[in-house]
Amino acid sequence: MKIAVPTCQGKSCRDFNRYEGFAIFTARHRQIEKTERGFPPGDNPAALLRWLKKNRVGMVIAGHIPSKVRQLLDAHRIVTIAGAPPADPRLLAEFYLMTGEEPAKEPNQRRFS
Repeated sequence: MKIAVPTCQGKSCRDFNRYEGFAIFTARHRQIEKTERGFPPGDNPAALLRWLKKNRVGMVIAGHIPSKVRQLLDAHRIVTIAGAPPADPRLLAEFYLMTGEEPAKEPNQRRFS
């Protein structure tokens, strides 16, 4: 599984629309095996979706994810986790790998508590 976290100044972004790039973590057996940095072309949701799919991302962890973006990602089976605090992106990915995800009201959406 690949987990993407939008970043600004080395931390996860609170505002999804203001990311500078993405930290992408390849995880297997609840362990991070590989870390990459990526920079999607442009900032429109369709271009972002193509870039995430090209990079085989299955989950996005962010502070706030606009509803239109979340709906687009959900429609393409990319799990969205909203409400992440500004923190080291690797720590956020490790937290979810170690603790699992709690069910949410909407399909394919999880939330930090």
